[in-house]
Order: sequence, then C-alpha cells, then structure tokens
Amino acid sequence: MRIRPPTLPNARVALTACLAMLLLVVPAAGTGAAESTVRAAQTEALPVSLVLDEVSPSVVEPGAAFTLRGTVRNAGSAPVALGGVRAATSYDALDTRSAIAAWASGDGGVSTGRELGSDPFDIPLAPGASTTFVIPVAAGVVEAPFDFGTLPLSVEVLDDQDQVRGRVRSFLPWYAGGRAEVPLHLSWVVPLTVPPEPALSDPDDEERTSAWLEAIGPGSTPRTWLEGLEGHAATFVVDPALLAPVVPQRTPAEPDEGDGEDGDGDGEEVEPTGTGTAGTTPPETTSPPTTAPAATTTEPTTTEPTTPEPTTPEPTAAATAVPQAPTGDLTGSTTTSSPQETTEVVPEEPTLPGVDVPDDLSEVEQAQVDLETALSALPQEQLWWLPVADPDLAAFVELGTDEGQVADAVNRQLPDSVLLSRPLLESGRSDVAWPAWTRVQPSMLEALWSLWPQDRASLGATLVPSTALSVSGGSAAGRVSVGGEELTLLGLDTTLSGLLAGAPPPERDGETVQRLVAETLAVYQQSPATERTLVVSPPRGTTVDHRTLRAVTEALESSPWLEHVPAGDALEAPGRAQLTGTALVDGASGDTTAYPVPQPSPLNASLLTEIDDLRTVVSDIETILTDDTAVERWSPVLDGLVSTRWRLDRAAWRTPLTDLQTQVDEVLAGVQVNPTTVNFLAEEGLIQLTVVNTLDVAVEDLRLNIEPGNGRIRVVEEAEPITIGADSRATVQFRARAVAAGEVPVRAYLSTPTGLVVGDEQVMEVRVQPAGQWIYWLLGGVAGVILVLGLARALRRPADPATQTPTDRPQEDTP
Repeated sequence: MRIRPPTLPNARVALTACLAMLLLVVPAAGTGAAESTVRAAQTEALPVSLVLDEVSPSVVEPGAAFTLRGTVRNAGSAPVALGGVRAATSYDALDTRSAIAAWASGDGGVSTGRELGSDPFDIPLAPGASTTFVIPVAAGVVEAPFDFGTLPLSVEVLDDQDQVRGRVRSFLPWYAGGRAEVPLHLSWVVPLTVPPEPALSDPDDEERTSAWLEAIGPGSTPRTWLEGLEGHAATFVVDPALLAPVVPQRTPAEPDEGDGEDGDGDGEEVEPTGTGTAGTTPPETTSPPTTAPAATTTEPTTTEPTTPEPTTPEPTAAATAVPQAPTGDLTGSTTTSSPQETTEVVPEEPTLPGVDVPDDLSEVEQAQVDLETALSALPQEQLWWLPVADPDLAAFVELGTDEGQVADAVNRQLPDSVLLSRPLLESGRSDVAWPAWTRVQPSMLEALWSLWPQDRASLGATLVPSTALSVSGGSAAGRVSVGGEELTLLGLDTTLSGLLAGAPPPERDGETVQRLVAETLAVYQQSPATERTLVVSPPRGTTVDHRTLRAVTEALESSPWLEHVPAGDALEAPGRAQLTGTALVDGASGDTTAYPVPQPSPLNASLLTEIDDLRTVVSDIETILTDDTAVERWSPVLDGLVSTRWRLDRAAWRTPLTDLQTQVDEVLAGVQVNPTTVNFLAEEGLIQLTVVNTLDVAVEDLRLNIEPGNGRIRVVEEAEPITIGADSRATVQFRARAVAAGEVPVRAYLSTPTGLVVGDEQVMEVRVQPAGQWIYWLLGGVAGVILVLGLARALRRPADPATQTPTDRPQEDTP
C-alpha cells in the first residue's frame, strides 16, 4: 500500500492511543486482570445476537459519508436492558487475505479504538424480540493515511451499564483513488443445473409439474442467477437437462372413429372377423387373466389367423393433465387513454431462435421458453454446456468406469420431441468438464482425459478448486502437463465462492457483502500493477436470495479496482501451473468462507450396471409401445441417475430409480396371455389363444412364444406379430402338428422383438389325440354298419297298401 504523511490530528490521535495503552498496562486499585477476564467472559457468553445488515456504500472514499445498519435480537430466556450500539475502526490495514481471515476469527491482535459513531437507546429487550440500529458516519470521520486498504470494523451492542453484550467483526474497504489503471479481473462462473428433487420425475403429473415450475419457473434458482448477473459478463455453465422438463404431453386432437389398427379400445372382447374356430371359448370378461385356467376345447380347423377390430385409443391421463396457460392478456400491454385517442403500447417480446412457439403454452412450457430465451440473449462466450444431466465424472474416474459407459453418458442427447431451440444448444462451448473433486492429482486428470469421449469436443478446460492449483502470472487458468498432454485448468476461488454459498438472508447479508469486497481488495493490494484474475463460482445447488445477489453485485460493481470479464478470457491466455495436492476440508464452525465440500457419490459399480440394464429394458419396451410418452419420460430419469446433482442429497437418489422400476414393471405386467386348456384332435391344425392388454396405450409387434413341454406336439407355424389396442384383447393363432397322443404342457409367453419377456408365462394343457389310419377304418366301419342296418330294415318292413301304386294293385274285371 502507499502511505500518505500523517496529518496533525492523526498524530494527536496516535498519542492518545499510546496513553490509553499505557493506562491499560497499569491496573487501577481494585481492578486489573480479573476485571478484564470478567468483561471478556461477559462478551463471549451473551444471549444477545448482533447482525450487521448493511454498510452503505460498501466502499468508503475520502470526503464521503456512509451508514451502518443492523439488528439486535435477544436470543436468551430473560429480558436484557440495552444501552445502544457503537461502531469503531482503526487504521491498521488488513493487507492480505490471511490478515482478513485472522481479524474475522478474532485473532491477529488488531484493535479498533477509533469510534465511528453510535446509536444509543435505553430499552429492555424481551426474550425473542429484536430492534434495529442505524449509525450514520459523517464525511471526514474516516481519513486513512493510505490510498487503499481494508480497515477493521467492530460493531458492539452495550447494556445499560455500558458493558459489551455482543460484537460483530466486519470490514471497511477504503479507496482514495480513481478507477484502477490495471484493474483486478473478476469472472463469474455459475452452474445452472437440475436440483436433486425426486418429484421432477414423479409419476403423478401434478407433482411433477409443480416440481418443474419450482426448478425453472419465475423465482427459481436459475432465473435468479440469470436476472441478478445480467450485465456482469457472467459465464453460465448449463446442464441441458434443465431445458427438458418431464411434463405431461399436450392433449392430442380427437381421432376419427374407427381410426387405428389395434382393437376397439372399450375393454370388450374383440370377435374375429373371419370364419369362426369351432371348440374355442374365449374369456367372457375383460378382467386380467386369473391363475385358474378356464376349461375350453379346441377342435382342429384350417382357418387362417384373424385380426381384431381396430381400436382408437383414448387420450391418456398424462395427456389430459397439462396445466392450462393462464387466461387473459399475457402480452404485458398497457393502454394510455386521452379524450382524443387511445394508444396501445406493446413491448417487444424476446424471441427464441429456431422455435415456432405455440400460443397455448402450459405454465411449465412457458417457463421453459422463458429460460431458453434468457440463455439465448447471452453472448456465446458466456454460455458453456455440461453434458446432458451433468454426469458424475468424478465418480466415473474413481470407479474406473469403462470408457464406453462414460462416452454414452457424456454424449447423451435430449429427446427430439422436447420444445427446444436447437441453435441454442449448438451455441457456446461444450468442451468443459466440472468434476466434483475435493483434490486434484495427476492420475485423476489423466483418467479424465482418457475417458472424455473423442466424438465430443476436445476437452478444453477442467474446472477445479483454486486450492488445488498454483498458477504463475496471476491468471486463474493454468496449463499442466499430464501423461504427455497439456491440459487447461480453471481455478475457482474457494473463499469467495464459499462466502456466496453460505450467504445469509438479505436481513443479515451485510457481513457477507463486506467480506467479499475486502477479499478482492486484498488480492488487488498484493500487486496493483499486475493483471490478475479471480473466479467467483458458487457450487452446484447454491441458492441466493435475489436481494442478496443484488447487494453483492452492486458492491462489486462499485469497487474501483475491479473489472468484470468473461471467464473465457482467462482460458485464452493460461499461465503455467502446478498441482498443489491440497484437498478441500470442511470449514471450522462459524467459518463463513468455507467452500462446501462435495459429498460422496451414491454411485458404485453395481448400481451403474443396474442402471444400464434398466436402460436396455426401457429401450426394448419402446419397440412395442405405439405411444412413446412413457419412454420419453423415463429416459431423462435414467440419464439423471448418474448425475452429479445427487451428491447434494444422496438419500433422495433411490426414489427416482424405484419409481422408474415400478412403472416399467407395470408396463411389462400389463399384457398377458389368458390361460386355457385345449383338446387337439387332429394331426395338424390351428390353436387359438387370447391376449389381454390392460394398459391405457396400444401395443404392437408383440411376439407369441410357444414351447411344448414334450415331443407329442410340434409348432409348425408361429403366430403373426400381435397388435392390441388400449384396454383390449385379441385372438392369436398358431399352427401345430400332433406327433403322439397324450397331454402336453405348453409354455406360452409374450416378448418384444428383442426378446424381452412381457407379462407372466402361462402353461396351458393341450390334450393331444392325433387322427391316424384307424380313424378311416373306424369311419368305414361305422358307414358299413349304417348301410347294413338300413338294408335290413327295408327288407323286414311289411308292404303298405297305401303306398302301392295303381299298377301294383290287382286288376278288377269290368262288367
């Protein structure tokens, strides 16, 4: 810092301070160290809570007044008599970040004997009650003998006996010059990711819609960051899954009656349209098949398989539960009236490139469009994309995950049906990795480099805690050599980021704001003529009230030594760097600068395998569902199961997996083969079965698999692929040939074209009695017996005169 010659008043103040120190050394009669100890004990064990709400302005300049505001609260169980609040400082500049930390924690030996002002009041404060204080500091009260530096600020609350009953240690940044010639560069890197909220994939439409409105709607965390940092050159690191809310589908237009090819859709049995098959009795109801088979008889026949009547599926519950767009005028227009004319002023709405936005948007769809519009307005250098669903790269590295699995996770794409601006996703950069590491070692970087898929943009930068990186030249970005490769790392300042992550509500954020400004000034002081960079990056999941964010940005914007720049500027000119090997540690109690240490991932090798297996099942189910709404809802859930977001709430991770498995099982159990018993009395013929679909969507391309339990019967022609309407049933036929008489247990089950079994396996009893040569001898014998019996009857029957013809009767003589 640059020292200015002290003025005469300052010399008198210094002399007074020395005399005061001398008096403290010589104890008065009846006083001494014991009194000091008692007073310190009173200060430490106090029921009074003191909070500094605001220092306005946050930076003190020569000849300028400023104001301190705060709150006093009685946190005890008895009333407290208060005498007021006073504030003091000293010209002991806190030149380094370590000095600032020491003052904040109560160490460092800095005293504050220069009183700034007070707010006296004589009131008893009841338990739980609070009161506010305001201390105006007149211009000229602070005139530090140097151009810039951070002064210690002490605010104390006193009781009616002038005893200190509470204290807050804060900071007064002092700056006596104009805008810095070589300012300290400040970059914001803010993650916009999906929160670890299981309700975002809840099967219930209303629960899911409500969760997504909270995640991306007005007042949500992403919208707060975007609005609060507008105009501050902030860089946003976005999970594309945030732009793909899993919401109910739009209600489809009513289809024409009779349209479709899969059953009648009314839950009643579908009669075949061809010739009937004798001996088959299909179930008389549409209830799901029971375990007790109904006794039926199937006679041999040669009819061809028939197709059920077509079905027009009704809209599903998911389709009808879309929240309706608010009614009324949504343009935000205003009308100005005068006696002569009426003028309507309609503000220009931002447009979303590449998207033809419908007029009848639901609340979630409107929130999605608003979020995408805000991102589209950003300069491309301020928009960075994470892989879809923000996969947990740190867990992949730790588990030694297969390169193919990582490539699949990193290269996921959003569903084509999502209302999304494709040009938006193609803008910005997508070569950034942000592993949730607590320490960085060369082996970890080498593993990340080898796992990063080559069909994605080459790994341009890896975001790491600043404690892990030592960069020359003052840049926040540095290049390290790992395994023969040069990798660029961007260090995120853990102290500033930790302060933001732990920011209190707006009523108590004055200390946070002052500490943030003081930290940046301490960095600037170390080398005012050198261009340096600090990166402020709140960790994933950080939620800051919009009022606090506004106070922070205004304070940093008004700091003459700071200049806001995009984080990409540091990546363009990285310095040489080394890894420090320092790990993040949990901060001590009360440490407001502690960076939140990432919690362990819920993933392990077996769970990754389980997720991959479930993804295969979902892919198989997609081949038979005519409506892919369910699959579109499931795919983002599967992607999200490997997300970094679950480190913020490991206990909630299992919920979406369990819900998804339940929904998949319901679909697989929704189509069944009805059990039956068949009498097969032919050498070859058709056997019919009934397949029931209890789902509210149609299924297609189902395969009927028949496996006889022994060799008495053989399948010679399989059934055609099956299509069944929603809540319908269909008759299915296959051709069989009898080999030998007897009973045959036949396994019958359904499957997808890929072989995934759908529904439960049914075992039907087939009673085989093939018709051999004996049947012809038997039929000939029966015919011969009938012939002989007919002849015998005819020969033994007496003549009936009534049956004789006139020529057969005796002729009578004519007289």
